Amino acid sequence: MPLLGPQVALAEETKTNIVLVLIDDLGAEAVGCYGGESYSTPNIDALAERGMRYDNAFSMPARMVSRATMLTGRYAFRSNLPFNDTPLVRRDSWGRGEITFGNLLADAGYVTGISGKWQLCEHEKYPDHLSDLGFDHQNAWAW
Repeated sequence: MPLLGPQVALAEETKTNIVLVLIDDLGAEAVGCYGGESYSTPNIDALAERGMRYDNAFSMPARMVSRATMLTGRYAFRSNLPFNDTPLVRRDSWGRGEITFGNLLADAGYVTGISGKWQLCEHEKYPDHLSDLGFDHQNAWAW
């Protein structure tokens, strides 16, 4: 009978690095790993070669809804967001009580971080927004 104890302990200590890139207004036709020739994308191509690549996806033409959908894993109509109604989001600060992949990864022992444009709240009105969504490190800006 094989000894599984140390192998299982080692597997539990080793965590896979996860890098998720969400880019506004970039289609698969522009990226080399998907056959695009419009731009040189060697770094994205290298990530796709060594990591996970998706060939089928669904996206909303509304940035805020796409972010909420990606964060929560919910269908867009369950995102609790109006479709790009920026004044409502600014007034209500989306995300209170939401469970995101950031929360789930943090609960699993990952150190999480997020960087880039963020239009799901006004940071001055909800300064703990990204922390509440599970992100330890933040470099984000709103409008």
